[in-house]
Amino acid sequence: MKISPILSQAFLVQLLVSCSTDVSLLSTLKDPVAYSGAMAGSLHEGTRTVKGQLKIEPTEFSSYINAIITTPPGETIEASWPQWSKAPKFIDPAKTYDIELLTRIYVDPNYEFNDVLRVSEGGKVLIDSSICHLHHLPMTRRIEDGRSRESYPPYIDQVHRIYFPHDGNVYLGCGSGISHPTWRCKKCYKEFEIWAKRNGIEETF
Repeated sequence: MKISPILSQAFLVQLLVSCSTDVSLLSTLKDPVAYSGAMAGSLHEGTRTVKGQLKIEPTEFSSYINAIITTPPGETIEASWPQWSKAPKFIDPAKTYDIELLTRIYVDPNYEFNDVLRVSEGGKVLIDSSICHLHHLPMTRRIEDGRSRESYPPYIDQVHRIYFPHDGNVYLGCGSGISHPTWRCKKCYKEFEIWAKRNGIEETF
């Protein structure tokens, strides 16, 4: 598998790693979900677990990290490492882990995107990206519209990262109206609403 060109840094949190895929991969996903929306008409998403060695690599964008997984048959899978986990010191590249991937498949065009969902060793979960790292609450997965960056102060990235990192929003420079699946922590979203109203943001919540 290989990394495809990135269309926009604003999409990097969701679309960091992409590759051509055989649509038969869809049959291997656990509980696949078909999303509908402006950008998701051909999108199916589900989980799969692989065993393999795990190596973490930086990307050209300092905020994003790649996970390189090598399975025993010698397959290489590239995935997006959870954005908030900057220093995965527990990862030993010589060890074999159980790695649960959140896999999104676009049938047309033919792309596959993988995110690291969970990493386990000996039955112990070392990282779970479906849990909000700030509020320690389970998050929900849903389709959300992007929000126009023009509606927010220029420091939105900083407050988003610190105070409501899993509000489910992606702040797009090109405007809103682009739908995509994302994680939402109810407490993060509540904090976002409080902050937005305090700062006179009038977008519909």
